[in-house]
Amino acid sequence: MTTRHSRCGTLLGLVMALSAGCGTGDQTGVPQPVPIPKSSQLRATGSDNVGEIDVFGLPGAVSAAGRVEVRGPNGSASARSTDAGTFFTMVAARLGDVLSVTWEGSQPVTITVGSKEGTTQGVPEAAVDKVAGDLLTLTVTVVAGLEYIVANTNTGDVVIEAADAAGALTFTIRASSGDELRLYTDVGDAANGGSLAEPTVLVVP
Repeated sequence: MTTRHSRCGTLLGLVMALSAGCGTGDQTGVPQPVPIPKSSQLRATGSDNVGEIDVFGLPGAVSAAGRVEVRGPNGSASARSTDAGTFFTMVAARLGDVLSVTWEGSQPVTITVGSKEGTTQGVPEAAVDKVAGDLLTLTVTVVAGLEYIVANTNTGDVVIEAADAAGALTFTIRASSGDELRLYTDVGDAANGGSLAEPTVLVVP
C-alpha cells in the first residue's frame, strides 16, 4: 500500500532530479551560455548576382565540434566546425545580403556580402607533399608580404599564413587525395566589409 509519505518522497526525488539538469551546461555538452562566433575571424567571397559564395571561419572563429549555420535572404547552409574552430560552407547570396552566422544556436553575428572582386592571382605551380597521416604541405609562389588563406572544402580545415619577402608560402593542412583546396588572398573580416576574391582551386592528387 502506497502511503502519503512515500508519495511525497517520490515527488521530492523527481523535483531534485529535474533540478540537477538545470546547471550551467546541457546534456549535449554544449557550454552555456553558447559561445558566439568571432566576427573578426569570419571570411566570405563577394557576389554581384545571386549565386553561391564561400563562407568560412579562420582558426578560433567558432567553438569546436559543433553545428555552424549561415542564413540569409537568398539561402541557408550549415557545416560542422573542426577541433580548431574552423568551418567551410557555401550559401546562395547576392551583393548587399546580410548573413547571420551561429554556432549551436548561439546569438548570431552578421556579415554583409560585398562585391565580387575578381580572382586570386598567382599560384602558377603548386607542390603538394604528404607529411604524415592525413597532413600535407602545400607550397606555392604568391605576392610577397600578403596574407593568404587555404581552405579544405571537404574537411572544413582552414589555415592562414603570410608570404615571405620572396613570395614563397607553405601551408600545412589536413587533406586527402581528391580533396579540393581553395586559396584566397586575405582582405580582412567579412563583418567589416572584407570581400575575398574568387579563389584559386587546387585538387589534392
